Amino acid sequence: MELPIVNSDLAVPAFMQNCSTDNMVVWPAGVIIPPFDQFPDNVVQFDPGEYLVQDYDKGNSSPNGTQGIAVDLKEGDQYQILGVGAARHKCPEGQ
Repeated sequence: MELPIVNSDLAVPAFMQNCSTDNMVVWPAGVIIPPFDQFPDNVVQFDPGEYLVQDYDKGNSSPNGTQGIAVDLKEGDQYQILGVGAARHKCPEGQ
């Protein structure tokens, strides 16, 4: 009851956006992010932390899998998933 009141800024959300043509799964959350053509559903909010992104449609959807992208998401980040493997896609303008 005797602690001082301290004002602080609200946390800034972090997001991942799927710019690829495939569904992506994000571990350890197990969240599937739909492809770019399902905007705005292809933009998903996450807590800051370390994640593994895998191509769900290519069968690389195991949290113990070796293929994927390691993402260290920080507060306020908007990470664009451009693809896993050789294929890369830019997000369409305006998304």
